[in-house]
Amino acid sequence: NIDVLKSQAFYEDEHVIALYTHKPACKGHCLIIPKSHQTRFESLSEKEVAHIGACIKKVHFAASKVFKTSSYLLLQKNGGEVGQSISHLHIHYLPRKKGAQFQLFFFFKILVAHVFPKISEAKMEKYTFEMKEAIKNES
Repeated sequence: NIDVLKSQAFYEDEHVIALYTHKPACKGHCLIIPKSHQTRFESLSEKEVAHIGACIKKVHFAASKVFKTSSYLLLQKNGGEVGQSISHLHIHYLPRKKGAQFQLFFFFKILVAHVFPKISEAKMEKYTFEMKEAIKNES
């Protein structure tokens, strides 16, 4: 969806795009999505896997600057039996601040984030701008 890309994307290269999710389970919750239509991780090419890995590093760098986070969880559902509901592969990047415990409540929020209300357009604009700037100033 072009409108989604315009409002949520903060990084893109020839193989991958990174978006700030519209229903974050925590501040900094992003999606890393390959551009080629794949439904399962093992269907990715080695080049796509490498670009996804590089993108995860960029997203983490930016999130650590913007949201003051230090650790992160990557979540990728691979098949309907594990809850994959969108038939396009995507990886959730879920950051945490130093000292935050991995609590049951955090895990629960991850599982039910899809029922949360969307964040405001103003917050989305702010977060995507800040993430773009952090990536741009990475070097």
